[in-house]
Amino acid sequence: FGLMADVTPPVGLASYAAAAISGGDPLKTGLQAFWYSLRTGILPIVFLFNHELLLIGIENVWHGLLVIITSLIGILVFTSATQAWFINRLRWYEIIIFLLISISLLAPEFVLNKFYPKYNYMDINKIHLMKVDFNKEARFKVTRPSNYGERYKLFVIEKNTFEANYNLEQYGIKLVKKENRIVVDTLQWNSRAKKIGFETGDYISEIKIENTDRPNKSIVYPLAIILLLIFGYLNYKKKEKII
Repeated sequence: FGLMADVTPPVGLASYAAAAISGGDPLKTGLQAFWYSLRTGILPIVFLFNHELLLIGIENVWHGLLVIITSLIGILVFTSATQAWFINRLRWYEIIIFLLISISLLAPEFVLNKFYPKYNYMDINKIHLMKVDFNKEARFKVTRPSNYGERYKLFVIEKNTFEANYNLEQYGIKLVKKENRIVVDTLQWNSRAKKIGFETGDYISEIKIENTDRPNKSIVYPLAIILLLIFGYLNYKKKEKII
């Protein structure tokens, strides 16, 4: 975002310098420069959807190379889309496709979640009947009243914490329903729930279980590359026709 200051007011030194050289309007030049430099501002946001761009969760050298190469291609495709130019000028629908390709390469998990959610949401009113698969991660969204208002916390039960399927009472939680809310009534002493940080009076507002049936996110990469090859080739052939 510091780099974006070169093309945006009130600094915009690069834009004003370019306008002085070209004789163009400084504001129009700044607006165009901002559009061309969107890749600079979008990258810090992409990190939120794909931690692997920060080398978090990289398993080996080949995994790291895959992330580096696909993210490099993704940002180049994004730049082509914002400039409306690949080998030849892009049509409006090609810009949309190139943007989708860049998102797929930069944040494959985000794209996969649109078709195969990573977690399945459970009916909070049937939580007392629920049996959790020990081989799946469970996530609880909890609202905790305090003197400073309500606070929100996320508790995670890692997969394989138990050796068999379990319910919340085995985890150490007893629940009651008060005023249409699912409230932690009692906690077993020295239970897993107590150790992880649950407190009596917490409201459980959401519970979701990991979806283990979905494909690996790496399937998004070849699909995005195939789309890039197809529309890149069509863009190249369009240039040949013009010639």
